[in-house]
Amino acid sequence: MREFELQSLKSLRSVPLVCIKIISSSGKASNLTVSLRDTVKAVKDKALGGEFSKESPCYKLILARSSSELIDQKTLEEENVQDDGKCRISYQDV
Repeated sequence: MREFELQSLKSLRSVPLVCIKIISSSGKASNLTVSLRDTVKAVKDKALGGEFSKESPCYKLILARSSSELIDQKTLEEENVQDDGKCRISYQDV
């Protein structure tokens, strides 16, 4: 129930929130509610969670509709990520 309430939020203290679907290279999908002002790196950290967030530089986030790689330092708003957007997260060799 709490997850449903989070997804229905549209803003928190005037910060727009969106729900995006993150799809891993293995095909596992998960929904994340994030702020449009979050950086791509912050979203990767949330998607990877816990101890794996330290490995976020080894992963890239790709916007599914345009197949473009998102830049870690930019915000989701700058990258034009929209509500119900889909992103793929995949490991990249550095």
